[in-house]
Amino acid sequence: MNQWNEGNQRWDTLTYPYITMGVGTGYTVSPLNPGIIASFTGVLNTGDKTIGGLTNSGTASFYGYNLVGNPYPSAIAWDPSITLAYVDPIAWVWDMTGKNYIAATQTIGGVIGAEQGFFVHCNTTDNILHPGIITIPNSVRMHSPIFQKSTVNDLLTLKVEGNISWDQAQVHINPMATNGYDSEFDAVKIMGSPDAPQLYSMIPSGKLSINSLPTLSDSPVIQFGFKAGEIGNYTITASNLESFSSSTEFYLEDLVANTVQDLKTNPVYTFEAEPGQQENRFTLHFAAVGIPDNNSGTSVKIYASNKTVYVNIPTDMKGSIIVYNMLGIEVSRTTIQSNSLNTINLDVPSGFYLVKADGNPISTAGKVFIR
Repeated sequence: MNQWNEGNQRWDTLTYPYITMGVGTGYTVSPLNPGIIASFTGVLNTGDKTIGGLTNSGTASFYGYNLVGNPYPSAIAWDPSITLAYVDPIAWVWDMTGKNYIAATQTIGGVIGAEQGFFVHCNTTDNILHPGIITIPNSVRMHSPIFQKSTVNDLLTLKVEGNISWDQAQVHINPMATNGYDSEFDAVKIMGSPDAPQLYSMIPSGKLSINSLPTLSDSPVIQFGFKAGEIGNYTITASNLESFSSSTEFYLEDLVANTVQDLKTNPVYTFEAEPGQQENRFTLHFAAVGIPDNNSGTSVKIYASNKTVYVNIPTDMKGSIIVYNMLGIEVSRTTIQSNSLNTINLDVPSGFYLVKADGNPISTAGKVFIR
């Protein structure tokens, strides 16, 4: 039986003599042999509960993370009814079958099982005058023992499975969020077991299990990192696509296998992976979000992310992709690759550019913004 030591960034082993387990304190219990039964006697906890004294005193990379516990003999809903002082509104719950920490924000919601421990992050270093405090009202208690499927709009879930374990990463479109890290809406990725697959979105400041963005037009392409626990076959399943506008398109690009899959047509992608492969393996394309000129009615999609232009051509087409600046000067020309996602990397100043797919049997163009 172990207890997390936030200040020293380590698991402290608890041994005899017996200790009194604190209400709202989290522990890990690993049986030496299967089949251990724990008996709880006495008065069951009920009513509002406060978990205090949470700290941010460590100096390593995992500073500020405290392991707390659901104090009730029932599940609780992780939602805004739980009030927080100097604590980010995120819960990380260990899933034994997935061998990973599954994150939930109060915006998206989640369910924490009875007697379940979970990590939270204390966001102040003033541990004496302003310690982290969580107040759980009796009203959030519920029967469900596991995380439930969210009914939140514009929420995409990617679940990876393989090696008898799983992980998930989510993208949420929230007008209140920013393109950077938001402690209120995003969830930092906490790595799970080394033999389990790990999936997360990648932003300049780090890795996220939940990535909230203000709009798809600002982020039409999202980079995902992946780490295989063992060599083998894995699957990524996309769900909640129906929570987006029906005109939204989803393409998963595998940079290792050099493939692109339309997730609306087939939401399950199967691939081979092994440890040591490049981390930035996947990109998710929400096509098309470029500003169209005369490409309405065609199946060609034109959009951009940062300094990369994407032209998705799902049919047979011959010709060239030409990029012009707003003065009409050609800055790039490449040969069309039929039935594929064409990628054009540009080294040009920020601004609007005209992208023309000059092909046979059709031609189309779109205006994009290069950052």
